[in-house]
Amino acid sequence: MVVAIKNLTVHYRTGTETFTVLDIPEWFVGREEQVAISGPSGSGKSTLLNVIAGLLTPAYGSVIICGRELTGLGEAARDRLRAAHLAYIFQTFNLLQGYTAIENVLLGATFSQGKATRNAALTLLDEVGLGHRLHHKPAELSIGEQQRVAIARALVKQPRLILADEPTGSLDPRHADEVIALLRRSCRKHRCALIVVSHEPGVVSAFERRDDFSRLNRVMTRGGNE
Repeated sequence: MVVAIKNLTVHYRTGTETFTVLDIPEWFVGREEQVAISGPSGSGKSTLLNVIAGLLTPAYGSVIICGRELTGLGEAARDRLRAAHLAYIFQTFNLLQGYTAIENVLLGATFSQGKATRNAALTLLDEVGLGHRLHHKPAELSIGEQQRVAIARALVKQPRLILADEPTGSLDPRHADEVIALLRRSCRKHRCALIVVSHEPGVVSAFERRDDFSRLNRVMTRGGNE
């Protein structure tokens, strides 16, 4: 398993009030498995990804990522685990505007334990169809091309798990289909697991495993927060 979650609870506090955002009895993702989590915006899907990535500490529960229990680790140890085994693809890409495509990909592996070579970055950019756009900066690339750079940047770390938060939110349906197909194909080739969260039916339908967040998260079945 790359993800094993049991009895997970996440609270947010606003003033004197406490709101339960996540209440997940159990959830698992196997090695090299690809999963789409569907659900409306604001339902807590991104919060779940942040817990898996070690960016957010739950109130209760067990979160085991790549064999390590996150909840017992300090911030620095969580950072090291994330750098070694995970990659995150954001809806807004988070590319550095002053850097070229090849430089953005190489910078993506700066804090990873492995050594990403320029040849590895060149190969990945070629795989995602940007071998001819290596020295273009984000402003010189289309939205779809920027997302392809983000995919190459994630893969150059050689992660065991890629988390993708609404990765097609800025794309039209045709380009969204192309990006999801590319992402899934790339993950299969590089043998890493993939978790995508999306509220777009077209994205979710591309996956064999589709988990409905309203069934996964008991907060939604109760009809609200505590």
